[in-house]
Amino acid sequence: MNKRIILLILLIGFIGCTGAPPQPTATPEATRPAVTAAPSTPPSSPAGIPGSPCKTDADCIGGLKCKNFMCSIPSAEDFIGGVPSSGMGYLKPPGECEAWAKCDSKECMAELLKVMKSELDPATQTMKSAKESMCYLFTSPVGNIEELKRGVKLEQKYPNKIKSTWEPGAPYNRLAVHYFATELRELGVNTYHIIPSYIIDKDKKVVLTTQRYTGERAKEEVISNILRAKKEGFAVILVAGDYYPLFKVGRDDKTPINMDDYEYQMEGEAIKWAGVAEEYKVEYYAPVNEFEYYMYDNDYPIKEIHERTNKFYSRVIPKVREFYSGKIYCKVGSMDAQFDGISFRQCDLFGIGYGTFTEPPAQFAAKVAKSIIMAEAVSARDGVPYIYGELFVVHNNVASFKDYYTAAIQAYRENAKTSMGLVFMGWIQGTNEVRGTEATPLIKELFKTMGD
Repeated sequence: MNKRIILLILLIGFIGCTGAPPQPTATPEATRPAVTAAPSTPPSSPAGIPGSPCKTDADCIGGLKCKNFMCSIPSAEDFIGGVPSSGMGYLKPPGECEAWAKCDSKECMAELLKVMKSELDPATQTMKSAKESMCYLFTSPVGNIEELKRGVKLEQKYPNKIKSTWEPGAPYNRLAVHYFATELRELGVNTYHIIPSYIIDKDKKVVLTTQRYTGERAKEEVISNILRAKKEGFAVILVAGDYYPLFKVGRDDKTPINMDDYEYQMEGEAIKWAGVAEEYKVEYYAPVNEFEYYMYDNDYPIKEIHERTNKFYSRVIPKVREFYSGKIYCKVGSMDAQFDGISFRQCDLFGIGYGTFTEPPAQFAAKVAKSIIMAEAVSARDGVPYIYGELFVVHNNVASFKDYYTAAIQAYRENAKTSMGLVFMGWIQGTNEVRGTEATPLIKELFKTMGD
């Protein structure tokens, strides 16, 4: 939804990042058989994703390159030392990381954060060279699932209060738990969100992606993130389905979507991930992220949004419970505090959220309070607990992070009488980043006073 418009600048060319490593299973160029002609009858679907046939780069989506008539993830070698492509020039690893192969280190991640901050244009609040900066987000390893399972006790441990960070976007979601788990624990975080992300292909089919892999390889990466979070001692919330391209800010064509094209695909993905949630003993499972907000952001009437959301949950949650025995979490985008027409009776927990780009802190806090007051009422009505599921602020010139978070936390303390916890966005989210700001001690103190 519109709260991540600036992150879109970082993520819109997901595979266009020139530092993205080739897929491990790809055949080396030197041994790959020569191809002299494009396939005569390329399949019609899926189109434009890795492995699908192509004639030129234009046939591939998301910055993929057409290699040997197949859409492929570009490697650093496609650009470095060659002719500059797309105006990006010759790219070099960050800071002291003298080779791309050495970018898989905490030191290089620290350099990335420096680059992101230094390249933020204060006038436009956008990255000066986003594609180059994003290259450093593609390098952490997936890890072998069987090896990761060793030493990890797969059990469900429910904290009394959920204290968490929301790190959407596959690179951020991977890196935060891979490199910054110690910092998160020191902050007081006890729960981590794992967020499978999807793109939409040319045939309106949803495609699981980690922005370097798709399909089963992407699924393995998500599972490895679950295991890393478990290994680090976090409770896990698996939010199965962030369909960011369905938000207007997630695509070039702003024509409102037809939810009929995607609703049953979302249902299918929700049921698939339910089995994963059960196998790896995820504490909370959300069948989809902000189902109602995909419609709200695409100009659907509020009454229809409420009705379709209720029908979706009524149809999908019973099916999910056939595969998953843990607690089901229903996360909504609040719709400017218009979520009271949604029933959460089939959920074990629901979450609301609100964030700001340029509102003054007092106005922001008032809207935070409004959404909490409604959540308190809905929680009492449906007999289901809630959390503040997504609190965020975009760095701007209106006020400091300290002023914003001071106001928001005060609104939370004064109004969230029965809340089960709070989630902020996010620790390494670029223009939403709390790490290293004056908001850090404020969140740490809030988490401390919440108790265990």
